Amino acid sequence: MKKNAGQSFPLNLDDEILQINSPQNNVDGPWFVVYKDLTERWAVVIMRWENEPCLGIRWFHRGCGTPSVRGFATWFVIPKILTDSILDKLPILPSLRKKIDEILQGNYRVEKLQEFKNNNQ
Repeated sequence: MKKNAGQSFPLNLDDEILQINSPQNNVDGPWFVVYKDLTERWAVVIMRWENEPCLGIRWFHRGCGTPSVRGFATWFVIPKILTDSILDKLPILPSLRKKIDEILQGNYRVEKLQEFKNNNQ
């Protein structure tokens, strides 16, 4: 669990973003940073919520960002029905989008996605 994931949080470091794993009883991961906006200070990640792959989002502003529970940074789970609408608006490569879709459908390993992202930056 992470505290102080607000305005001073090092949003440029994916490894730091991926350490936000609350609420721990329901979140596995997050595994991968899909997109982050350093100006508006928000990030979208792939994680598992109650054993299902999904997207999560949070804003890194003020003291501990949003959402948070008792001062601990948490993720807002994006409902599956909104996933495509959100991914369609993000400026990500079509080839990366395809891999993200495969993960969200349970047909691709996250480790391969990180490899793919590293090779296409």
